[in-house]
Formats: sequence, C-alpha cells, structure tokens
Amino acid sequence: MHAEQRHQEILRRLRESGSVRVSDVAGELGVSPITVRRDVEALAERGVLVRVHGGAVLPEAVPGAVAPTVGAGGRELVVGLVVPAADYYYPEVIKGAREAAAERGIRLVLGISQYDPEQERVQVRHMLSEGIDGLLITPCGG
Repeated sequence: MHAEQRHQEILRRLRESGSVRVSDVAGELGVSPITVRRDVEALAERGVLVRVHGGAVLPEAVPGAVAPTVGAGGRELVVGLVVPAADYYYPEVIKGAREAAAERGIRLVLGISQYDPEQERVQVRHMLSEGIDGLLITPCGG
C-alpha cells in the first residue's frame, strides 16, 4: 500500500470515528507502527489532523474549540470541502478552511477525490445525503 493510500485510509477512519490509534491502523493495514506514525506526522504537517499520544484526532476534536454554530433546525452547522488531493497546495487550503470554520463554530467535513471525477461525485453525493449545510468544491477537472 502506497503512502497516499494509507493517508486516505487514515483520513477515512478519522471521519468515521473522530480518532485513530497508530497500533490499530498498523495492524489492520499490515504495516509497521513507525510507518503509520510517519503518515500521521505528514498529515499533521498538512493540517488535516492533530497528533495525540498514540494516534490522531480531527482538528475540531481538539479542546478549546469554539462552541458549534447552530442552524435553523437546532443542529450544528456542517460544511463539506471536496478537494482533488491532500498534497501539493491543498494542505494550505484545507488548513485555512478548517481554521475559518473552527473560528465560527462550524464543523468541516473533508472529502478527497484523488483527481477522479467519479470519486468526486461520490464524495459530493455522500455529503449531500448526510445533510450538510454548505459545500466547497475544488473540481478535479473531469
């Protein structure tokens, strides 16, 4: 499994559960814990997760975050962000969007299309089906 595939798997697991443990991911992916630690470090440098002892959490799970902004229906506002990749200049885009959302108490949900138009559509459909309140898309060009 290549680094980008591991990164995507780590991010997927984070979106599902809010946190991951290095030992769990290493065992399930069949790689060493040091490999997963390096992956977590790389993703933390991009601003898409926060390292914690033994694993990682989503940035919005960090204590001290602003109270959630509540929409008309009385629920937390959620905005989706779909980008083609978690590398190149997108880490800064992701980091900026997360910071802006956090300042306003809005939860940001991240989707990465891997420059695949079909995956982009899947990400968008999934977010819409989950009832997000807003959507930011950087089209992959397909």
